[in-house]
Amino acid sequence: MQREGVFREMRRRRYYEKPSVRTSREKTEAIRRLRKLARKQAIRDGLIAAPVRKLAAKGKNGTGSRANAAGPRQG
Repeated sequence: MQREGVFREMRRRRYYEKPSVRTSREKTEAIRRLRKLARKQAIRDGLIAAPVRKLAAKGKNGTGSRANAAGPRQG
């Protein structure tokens, strides 16, 4: 649901949005989408270097997720 934008839509519909504010928001969102697509295409074409990915933070016992950071349960 998050990928489809349901939560974002619900948050936006909490309050009334003036039509002028809505059009300006939609324009800025369209610009962001176009810039993102252009950036991805430039990376694929080799015109821009791909961003360096950060390593995931590790827990106390060296695991990447916090769910297993405490280790196996005794009992």
